[in-house]
Amino acid sequence: MIIKVDVDGVLRNLVQGICSVYNDVFFENVSPGDITDYDIDLSFPLVEKVLKKKPRHFFFNERAEDVFRYRSTALDNVKEALELLLEAGHQVVICSWQFSHTNRVATLEWLNDWDIPFSDICFTKDKWLINGDYIIDDNPEFLSDSREKANKLLVSQPYNMKFSAPDVIRCDNLIDAVSKILGKELHICRKEIKHGGC
Repeated sequence: MIIKVDVDGVLRNLVQGICSVYNDVFFENVSPGDITDYDIDLSFPLVEKVLKKKPRHFFFNERAEDVFRYRSTALDNVKEALELLLEAGHQVVICSWQFSHTNRVATLEWLNDWDIPFSDICFTKDKWLINGDYIIDDNPEFLSDSREKANKLLVSQPYNMKFSAPDVIRCDNLIDAVSKILGKELHICRKEIKHGGC
């Protein structure tokens, strides 16, 4: 099978990177759990109020490399989860929309820095154009697109909790999504993933 996997909110904790930059610039203490709207222009009002810039421009253009490569860590056990899919004979296609060329380059470098395994990669906003049996994403926009024919798995994040759709399966994290695809429960033991019990 072909599994389409998003990066931000599924593999990479981008909101953590954004919060880190925001807190340093504005001497705030915002955490990823505080961000309950997918639109970052609504979530970081001081950027526009003080700097007179849209947060999207500030984080995704001016501070892109810092946010996308250096400040954002991998979410728990994503490497191991993808390895399980690959070991089971599936293709993992990173399918991510990135705002600019700089963001795409920083994302490629981030994937390399964190040694994230995958079969192929595609940067596109039209994820439905990429053939796949499953899509794993955190953005309701991509999963609610009627043109998307893959089985849809939504990784829960504070900013997507209000979304629901009958054809979308909500997952706690990537491990939960992979567990649903493989049809077996996976247990995490000391940062390693095991089949069966710990």
